[in-house]
Amino acid sequence: KEYEDRTNDNWKSFKETGIEFIDINKDLFYDLDIVGNNSLFQLVNVAKSIGGKRNLANEFNKVNLTEKEILNRQTTVKELIENFDFNIDFQECLLSYKHIQQNDFSKLTKKLNVNKSSNLLSFILNILFSLISITTLILSLTNVINVSIFLICFLFNFFFSYIVIIVNKQDYNPISDCSRKLSNLKPLFDLVNNTSFDSEELIKLQKDINEGKESIDKLAN
Repeated sequence: KEYEDRTNDNWKSFKETGIEFIDINKDLFYDLDIVGNNSLFQLVNVAKSIGGKRNLANEFNKVNLTEKEILNRQTTVKELIENFDFNIDFQECLLSYKHIQQNDFSKLTKKLNVNKSSNLLSFILNILFSLISITTLILSLTNVINVSIFLICFLFNFFFSYIVIIVNKQDYNPISDCSRKLSNLKPLFDLVNNTSFDSEELIKLQKDINEGKESIDKLAN
């Protein structure tokens, strides 16, 4: 139905107008009705995340494209217009992912970029304490040291590892939850990757999407 609405005046009732991106270029966006009611954004936008909508608005603001870039985009748009089945299937997939919000992507990015140094330190200490435990075990078995020393080192290593798990659990759980949500995008990834494209930009998009899918799969597993 959404696709049909874009072919008649019903698209003017779409709630997504892009007005929140007016500050990107107020003069251009106001004068040419790029965003807002009855705007170009309202007509063509199918993005479901804030990031996707912002990217679309930024594309409308690219006014210094070269002749080659303009021709490439015209070729891309023409190919998409002619691929009716792909358009319908793509929008149908998007409609089923309304539960995936921009904060899911932001949460994942934030968790992957904070506390990297502390996590690395914990990893190094775990390795170090494990080596000490193994060393004391060997020495105790050869009667070089008392077995009680090994037990002390082992217990210390055990409790340290347990504490690290508890402390980092608040980071691991959101990452795991978010990656599982994003892994549900597989039908959308498959749709794009299994479609044969000719234009340069769509082929590049296929490659980027495939790389993103591989990253999400690694996080989910």
